[in-house]
Amino acid sequence: MKKAMVAIAICLITSCVFVMEAIAASNIIRMDVYANAVNKHPEEFLGNGNEFIKDSVLSVLSFGARGDDSSDDLPAFQACIDRVAANGGTCLIPAGKYIINGDLWVNSNVKVKGEGEKSLLVFKKGTLRILKNGSKSFYYTENYNNEIVPNAKVTQLKEDAIKGSSFLQLIDASNIVPGQLIYVYNNKKDSWTILEDSKAKDSWNSEENEMARKELFIVKEKRGNVLTLDSPLKFSYNASATVGLQVGAENVVISNFAIDNQTAPYAIMFEEPKEVTADNLNIKGRGGILFSHMAYKCLIRGCVINTSENRAINIENFSKENKVINNTVDYVRGGDAAIIILMSSSSNIISDNKIIGHGVGSSNEGGIFIHALCYDNKVFKNTIIGTAEGVGAYFGAFENEFYNNTIKQVRVGLVSFHSRNNTFNKNDIQIQTSRKGNAIGALVFESSGINVTNNNIAGDMVFGIQLQSSENHNISYNDIQGISDDKYSFGIKVINGGDKKMVNARLNAGKEGDTNGVQNNKISKVKFKIGTN
Repeated sequence: MKKAMVAIAICLITSCVFVMEAIAASNIIRMDVYANAVNKHPEEFLGNGNEFIKDSVLSVLSFGARGDDSSDDLPAFQACIDRVAANGGTCLIPAGKYIINGDLWVNSNVKVKGEGEKSLLVFKKGTLRILKNGSKSFYYTENYNNEIVPNAKVTQLKEDAIKGSSFLQLIDASNIVPGQLIYVYNNKKDSWTILEDSKAKDSWNSEENEMARKELFIVKEKRGNVLTLDSPLKFSYNASATVGLQVGAENVVISNFAIDNQTAPYAIMFEEPKEVTADNLNIKGRGGILFSHMAYKCLIRGCVINTSENRAINIENFSKENKVINNTVDYVRGGDAAIIILMSSSSNIISDNKIIGHGVGSSNEGGIFIHALCYDNKVFKNTIIGTAEGVGAYFGAFENEFYNNTIKQVRVGLVSFHSRNNTFNKNDIQIQTSRKGNAIGALVFESSGINVTNNNIAGDMVFGIQLQSSENHNISYNDIQGISDDKYSFGIKVINGGDKKMVNARLNAGKEGDTNGVQNNKISKVKFKIGTN
């Protein structure tokens, strides 16, 4: 009996040793796998104490992707992304040329990373998309505001909410908790109709005419049906205004790979993204990156984008606090400008980008535009070369800042078109172009309250600064330099638009009582310093 027990004990000990050795060997293999991944992507795997964190790396090759420039790798990519969305981690795109035939959908908490330009996704059709409420079945019944999202939960204001207040009284706040990102929307759906109607241009820049407004807030506190917001309201809202949750995917990183976009308007079309990063991407084809519909605190950084038929980067439709920084854009034509902020979007930063234009159009091939009722955006330290226009504020855009930009080889440097209370300060502008039309340093057209100050404007131009049908500006301390005292050109030209106030502004240009605030400008090498007609 004792011999049998001893034998059993020896077997158990031997088995334990074998199992422990197997586990150790397995751990060694696992650590080797992690080590290989860490060598390529250390920032994703090392914590503050240089310890491995729980993120896993799943290669698209493990899900059947070929990367051989022949097979449709969409199913494999989607399977890898879905697995990462469920369990966390990174979907890795090894070097290869992957054919994608359709939309590729990304959910929250997903990282998709490649090995630089060697990891190329060729979209024969479709584009890179993002889910809303975990679904891809959202759609629009009429326009960008009339949207159907599965399982969307909305409520209404019970009482009017006044500009400057940080509180909302709701009919029902049961689906909202502190920390969530919400929107309040005035239910206006006619803005694009108005903006596309030249007969309605008096409405484009009117503070009294309320067009579509939708603001984003983080809920700080909830007491009953009363919400406390993280910042005050920019606008007032009537009772019955819609309040809902922003439901786009969040915490997404796409980085370090290339896209050849052959058919879609944009290579990346993310709607309602929250805290999404697009980093170090190389994109070529029809169009670049679109972050739309309440994009919040997203980042587009370090991307190289070559686009021939559409915008390179578009932040649009009530988007807030996004950053577009350190990107390089090679732009031909399409969609007004290489980089654009559109439709009542606010507090976005566009900085340190380089844009090179190659088009031939006389206009609407700009560098960076703030457009269509957008406000509180900052455009600074960008370099723009060879576009039709450099930077501009259009169609009711207000209280935006453009400063310290370098703008070269353009037909028009700065543009204010039906906008108000924008500032263009300390920009360096060199006018030189073969494009048709008058060459102008700064054009202010049917605008009010524009500040054009401390800019250096030089080159072969007809007007250094042109003010047309506009008033109540500050045009001061600019250094305007043409190419010859004998060549027909004006340092500053004020053109009458027929309005009585504008007639007075024209007659008093550069004099006491000048409602355009033309003063203390340095003007040289032009035939006429200040002219009117």
